[in-house]
Amino acid sequence: MSFCRNISQQMSIDDPLYRLTNRESMILKNTWAEEFSNTIFPLINEERFSVLYSSNPASRPNNPVNVYIGLLMVKDIFAQTDEEAIHSLYFDLRYQYALHTTSFEEQPVSKNSLSNFRRLVYQYYEEHGIDLIQEEIESHAKEFTKILNIDGRTVRMDFLMVSSSCKKLSRLEIIYSCNKRLIKEIQKSSPQILPDSLKVYLEEGHRNETIYRSRDKDLDSKLRALTSDAIKLYHLCKDQSIKETEAFNILARMLKEQTDSTDSMVKLKPSKEEFILPSKVAEEKVFLPGN
Repeated sequence: MSFCRNISQQMSIDDPLYRLTNRESMILKNTWAEEFSNTIFPLINEERFSVLYSSNPASRPNNPVNVYIGLLMVKDIFAQTDEEAIHSLYFDLRYQYALHTTSFEEQPVSKNSLSNFRRLVYQYYEEHGIDLIQEEIESHAKEFTKILNIDGRTVRMDFLMVSSSCKKLSRLEIIYSCNKRLIKEIQKSSPQILPDSLKVYLEEGHRNETIYRSRDKDLDSKLRALTSDAIKLYHLCKDQSIKETEAFNILARMLKEQTDSTDSMVKLKPSKEEFILPSKVAEEKVFLPGN
């Protein structure tokens, strides 16, 4: 996928904004969307994220990066899940106005868009030690902090901590994917050893409930729970033939990369970021099940 800047921001002749009455237009311009559209959105530097994409112009172009970043900001401001934020962009003209997408034939964000974008940013962070989202937020921190009140509510500190939310969700998805992959392998080859508590991963919609519908306030507890499940799976399989499978090796590697361990306990590694508030996950200990 090649990088290209968002050049589709001009209003078309059939833009829904032109169909608003004077009263409706006035109401829209008195909402949070007006200041976000005019002050925040134009500041987003898409070029910063070009390193995540191919330089080959012949490959398929990326969806607008500034729309992703803007939506992640608004999502955190209103404490939404991925699902709620994406649905708001589809059906709420304020979101489209704030992110300059009112003239788009189809909104450029789908169910997996935010997840995939976070994954790219997290991989780049792991490989290069550079958090692109954090850099972007920090570069405009003064301008962002001027917007202290939206729709009569004080903006949460998370408005400047989008990076923290993205890191947690990326880690959540990594751990979840490793757990589910191994559980599917166990279900296929040795279903008799799989406890009922881990069979929920096989249920339709479980991933959506765990990730797509997660709120920021639940991320720490979900990280601890999924890490605990990963540890259970490791001990469940380490003395079984399934330990020779790729799924087990991937889970073992994930635990090595994502956790610190001693003889008696395992805990998630703390985040490396300095700008964001420290995650409580770094302080929580997850006890190993059994001996």
